[in-house]
Amino acid sequence: MIKLIEDNTEMNYRVYNSEFISSKILALRYEGKIHHAKYNSLFKDVSDKGSTWDYTMYNIFSLSAGSPLFHQIYKELTFVIKDFLKTKNHASINDSNEVSNVWLESWLNYHKQDEVLDWHDHLFDFHGYISIDPKDSTTEFENYSIKNKPGNIYIGQGNKKHRVIVDTPYPDTRITLGFDLLFKPYDLVKSLSFIPII
Repeated sequence: MIKLIEDNTEMNYRVYNSEFISSKILALRYEGKIHHAKYNSLFKDVSDKGSTWDYTMYNIFSLSAGSPLFHQIYKELTFVIKDFLKTKNHASINDSNEVSNVWLESWLNYHKQDEVLDWHDHLFDFHGYISIDPKDSTTEFENYSIKNKPGNIYIGQGNKKHRVIVDTPYPDTRITLGFDLLFKPYDLVKSLSFIPII
């Protein structure tokens, strides 16, 4: 079940919560470790940037093919995207009031405490992230902050600088999935990671 827990129309973002994700944290942590190892195996001779910074080279939902858990996350994310875009009367809404022509890139953030992301932004119309095991952390934007909780799915306007703040030190690994949305068939997208979702 997906619940809308915050709708900030002023800052143009929403936060949803997935009961499925928050109830499967241990299994998803284990699978996150497996998918991160698979990423390392596939890209070890191509890049040493890491699964976050190689986001243009793969899509986590392709990398995790065969995983029922990540397939369910994918289905819940597509629900969130459709619900959010309908409320924005976005150009991707067709005459039948359905969302169409949307591509998704999504990647695995698998970070030790000293690897969390500093200030950065995303150049697409909309950006978001899924908190699988976010630890005790906050995502700080320039004008607001989001307290991260397992199962939360943030979606909002792109081009907003943000960073991760570790509120309580942790010894293991923080796991989230980032995503961007593309709406037009751009000829010059320099990415292999976008997949059509709608």
